Amino acid sequence: MKPMIILVGPSGGGKNYIPKTLGMKYTPGNTTREPRDTDELMTYHTLKNIKDLQVMGLFNSKICGETTFHGNYYWTYITDYNNEQNDYMILSPEGLMNFINKYKEHRKIMDKILSENGIVQGEKYLFRPYKIIYFECSEKQRKKNMKKRGDKRNFIKSRIKHDREAYKGIKELILGELNGHLIQL
Repeated sequence: MKPMIILVGPSGGGKNYIPKTLGMKYTPGNTTREPRDTDELMTYHTLKNIKDLQVMGLFNSKICGETTFHGNYYWTYITDYNNEQNDYMILSPEGLMNFINKYKEHRKIMDKILSENGIVQGEKYLFRPYKIIYFECSEKQRKKNMKKRGDKRNFIKSRIKHDREAYKGIKELILGELNGHLIQL
């Protein structure tokens, strides 16, 4: 089974541009934020739908890599993660940690199920292997990239500021404990 490529790195660093240029297929993402004109890679949901799913108790058991940013919720469905037609996904540091914790939890459950009866349902558990790649890019280049994709000046400033704090220590974690890889641009 081919691994899912998990890309992590600050905004505007090429995490989407480079894989798309190479013809890789993005794992569908989901969010509650307003659509961007240039963003064909996301499925958009209303907050009412999310709350309905949470109340029914279905939501958390069917998603991975969940995170919040600027009051919006982002996630990936487990079935999309396990689908080998999808090549890569992009996670924030918070989304990565949520993913890793859920993956470890699912591995324990699957090991128990396999030892008892040998049948694991793919729509319920994260079973596909993964590789993590950290994208490193200078702030100057990231600002240029965000401007080029149409981001507004205030948004760029807030993302750069946010990312300085949010990504502290994550590169070291990925390259160390998580046995990931580095791409410097």
